[in-house]
Amino acid sequence: MLVSANWLQDFLSEPFTESERAHLGDTLTLHTAEVDAVSERGGHLAQISVALIEAIEPHPEADKLQLATVRINDENAVQRVVCGAPNITVGMKVPYAPLGTSFPNGLTLEPKKIRGVISEGMLCSAAELEVGDDHSGILALPEDAPIGRTMTEHFNVESDLVVDIDNKAITHRPDLWGHMGIARECGALLNKGFKADRFGSEWQAKMDGQMQNDSPSPIGVAVKDGTCCTGYFGLSVDNVKVEPSPQWMQERLLAVGLRPINNLVDIGNYVMLEVGGPVHIFDRTKISGGKIQIRQAEEGEKLLLLDETEALLTPEDTVVADTEKALVVAGIMGGEESGVTENTTEIFIEAATWERTPIRKSSTRIGVRTDSSNRFEKGLDPHLMRTTILRTLELVQELCPGAHVVGRLEYDGENLDELKAPTVPCSVTQINGLLGTHYTQEEIIQTLQGLEFCVSSDDEKMTVSIPSFRATREFTYMADVAEEVGRIRGYGSITPVSPKLPVTPVRRLPVHQIEKKIADFLPLHGRFLEVQTYPLIGEKGLEQTGWKSADPLLLKNPLSVEQDRMRPSLIPLILLAMRENAKHFESFRLFEIGRSYHSATKDGGYAEEQRELCLGIYSENTKVNPFRALVDVMEPLFEHLGVAVQCVETTEKFPHPLIPLDWEGRHPFATRSFNGYGKTLGEATEVHPLLLKSLKIRGRIALGVIALDPIAERVNKVSYPYEPLSRYPSAVFDCTVSVAPRSELEALASVMRRFKDKRVLDRAIVTEYSPSSEERYVTVRFRFGSKSETLSGDDIKSLENKAIAHLEKHGYSLKMG
Repeated sequence: MLVSANWLQDFLSEPFTESERAHLGDTLTLHTAEVDAVSERGGHLAQISVALIEAIEPHPEADKLQLATVRINDENAVQRVVCGAPNITVGMKVPYAPLGTSFPNGLTLEPKKIRGVISEGMLCSAAELEVGDDHSGILALPEDAPIGRTMTEHFNVESDLVVDIDNKAITHRPDLWGHMGIARECGALLNKGFKADRFGSEWQAKMDGQMQNDSPSPIGVAVKDGTCCTGYFGLSVDNVKVEPSPQWMQERLLAVGLRPINNLVDIGNYVMLEVGGPVHIFDRTKISGGKIQIRQAEEGEKLLLLDETEALLTPEDTVVADTEKALVVAGIMGGEESGVTENTTEIFIEAATWERTPIRKSSTRIGVRTDSSNRFEKGLDPHLMRTTILRTLELVQELCPGAHVVGRLEYDGENLDELKAPTVPCSVTQINGLLGTHYTQEEIIQTLQGLEFCVSSDDEKMTVSIPSFRATREFTYMADVAEEVGRIRGYGSITPVSPKLPVTPVRRLPVHQIEKKIADFLPLHGRFLEVQTYPLIGEKGLEQTGWKSADPLLLKNPLSVEQDRMRPSLIPLILLAMRENAKHFESFRLFEIGRSYHSATKDGGYAEEQRELCLGIYSENTKVNPFRALVDVMEPLFEHLGVAVQCVETTEKFPHPLIPLDWEGRHPFATRSFNGYGKTLGEATEVHPLLLKSLKIRGRIALGVIALDPIAERVNKVSYPYEPLSRYPSAVFDCTVSVAPRSELEALASVMRRFKDKRVLDRAIVTEYSPSSEERYVTVRFRFGSKSETLSGDDIKSLENKAIAHLEKHGYSLKMG
């Protein structure tokens, strides 16, 4: 939310000093709410002045550019400016920015050649001056504007400081969604004195005097049961005239990021930003039946909104309607049909309060979020309605001098006089004890009164009455009072003391311990990089990856169709991520630890989520087998986790396959399951070439999934006894064997594992080579060694012969030549 320092000044008894103004952002961040940015506005206007165009020549090198000679002061000083705007004419007075002018967007004018001609400054549009949004041409100034007068003097505006407050930081503070609330904080923080009487009882009495209480309003008001409306004010005003707002109002709206439209629309926005209460203004002639009724929407009822979108409503939504149709989606946005136009002369002003939860749900359901809904979602002060509607009336009469009230101020809703201020008992000792401070009772009371809390005291005990603008959210405990004292006086002034608490290590849940082991193991032993994808996916993403999901978990209010459901597996998104990475890298390895989401397996049950590990290996070189590499990583990973598994061909014998048998990406000849605890704990497959082709991925990809929940439930603590590194060298033996072209390498790996000898330290498949469709060779590796001695040459030769014999015994003969 953007806040204008000049606007805040309306509610403060004393002006900001230069130091206070310069540090306003820091002050609010430390005491009230986080400030995202602070910027100066309008300072550049003092550098830009009125100039007279005396001559215009065509640009020698560009047909769409012109050279304007402008006189910039009464001493006949002239400058030559390159200009591309089509609307400049001789004798026209325009805003001229000289070299060195700094604009809010960071641009500083410097001498520069434009198509071969140096421009000695710039002629400005309304958008460049930030006094409007028209950038189609140079702003034409009045003929009587004195040459040399600055734009600050011409528009009668002052430079302003604009503070950008993070909306998330004030979600719990509905009173801070207007300049009045921020000014109250500034008054307490800087001892400036908040003008609480600006919209006090005397002002309200003056405005109430304009009501025609003896005559009914042309528009009656009725709040029906079952709606989220807690109170509704309505006021009819005649003889208004729609025209542009005065410059001072436009300047303030522009300063806080709103585009001026016309006086009535601008008044509504101005009041909302000033006091924090949204207001809506109807064209009264478009209200049928002489009655406003707040009711539940009908099923399937439609309303064309002011932003030209159509809202499809349900009975869970509340609408403001006349006797024939809905006019407004309550608390969110008005309808196009009842909005004011340039011909409007009779208006009906609405100020209401709504329950915050239904407004948030309706806003989310119809996909429309507005400044009004943002405020109503927070829970506004019911007493703010009256201030809002009276302030609106005051501005309407100021901007439309002939406007007058017709009838009385209509109201329906809860009795505001019966809303009593809640109280919180506390004491000086309690507050100081909680904060760790030594504030006196006088200091505490002074701080609270600066925020408009009423405090009564008896010795050190106090009773704090909570003002209505703070009572809409829970404010019931002594700690809430202490927080107000602490933040206003400054947490930085509290002497830090180390807490006296027992320090015990945090014990991780078994599944978190497993995740930590995996995250440590894969980068170190498998050269994997961890990624994180979104837990949401769309139907298109599932279709692209060939994943079938019969009963998806759909979101009620998705942000986009690309993310409208929970992912049924980690595979589709990590496969899409690998497609993007394959455009830039020849090979890589990725893994992700996350959750997959599944619909309830039986009626009345709940949706389930499962923790999984997904691994992917990509190689652009089709001669490299990523599937074999993946299996070689997953086997030691299970061993590292202390889980005994069997690596077998995938069958339907074991329940809950992690990679569905009907997935289009499942390879018919390169798939393995890792079974343990009587179920499938992990699966690996090479992605089918046809799916890779449809995804336009060149090369080969292997994917694996491991279910972490069953492992976390059953895994025992595995102790790893200390084992020193061997002091004796090892020997590596490679040999190449002939393998059937269509056979699985897992069979060869199984044969290698069955070669038993305590001097065999390691075994692995290294590479494979296929010179033709009828020939296939695989290089395997054995590592021999002993922990007690150095193996002799004869020992190594004996082991090599035994390994060859073992392989040949099982049908894997050595490649000769």
